Order: sequence, then structure tokens, then C-alpha cells
Amino acid sequence: MRARVPPGIAGPADIVVHYVKSKVKSMPFKGFQYFDEVMVSATEPDPMMFGSEGIDAPSKITVTFNQNVEATSVIIWITDIRGNRIAGIINQDVSNPKKFTFSPFSLLKSGTYTVTVGGAQSIGSGMAMPCDFTFSFTVK
Repeated sequence: MRARVPPGIAGPADIVVHYVKSKVKSMPFKGFQYFDEVMVSATEPDPMMFGSEGIDAPSKITVTFNQNVEATSVIIWITDIRGNRIAGIINQDVSNPKKFTFSPFSLLKSGTYTVTVGGAQSIGSGMAMPCDFTFSFTVK
């Protein structure tokens, strides 16, 4: 048997099998579940909230996902304009398991930085982010 499931919104869905030759349908299968892709839903600093003049050096970068993710799967790194990685540590917010922070070990100097987020894997479905998420900001 081969089955195709049409696209659907996240959540449970009933699946009914229809055998064409006998025109008989099965009882609804109640165990099917649609899942959203894992995505970044917010960042701090938010690159949409500041102009080209830049911002003060943040003490941490915050990334919020659209769903709960495995803490050990989250990868966050920052690079400067030359492509050098900034050393730091990633922590999950205990009060909001969708929120993670990257805290650099030293204060960011003036310049442009790129943040890359990847690897995040959903707790519910095991789905991983389909691609890395990046954004940039400039420190005054």
C-alpha cells in the first residue's frame, strides 16, 4: 500500500484509507500528527529595531524558537567581520525552554557581527531546523 498525506496545519489529524477497487473506506486513524518546522521566532538584539548607527555591545544574544527544542542540539555562534568566531557559552532559559542565550566571554568591540543559529531539534517530533538562521548587527 502507498499513501499520500496532504499538507496540513500542526496538530493531530485523522487519516482515512480508501481502497479504490472496493470503494470501502477505513475507520479514521487517530494517531497521525502534523508538526511545524523548527524555526527562530525572535532574536535580541532584533536587527529590525536599530538603525545603521549600531547598538551598544550586548552582554548576550537571545534566540527564541517557535517550539521546545533539545537543549543539546542548539548551535549558536557569532563571527566578526573577518570571519573570526567569538568564544562564548550557550544556555537555555529555565523559565522558557524555547529561549536560549549566547553569552560572549568578552565584551564585543565596535564592528559588525553575524549570528548563526542551527541544529535545533524539536522535542515533540525530532524534526531539525531545515537550514541555518543568520542575522547581523553592528556595535558602535
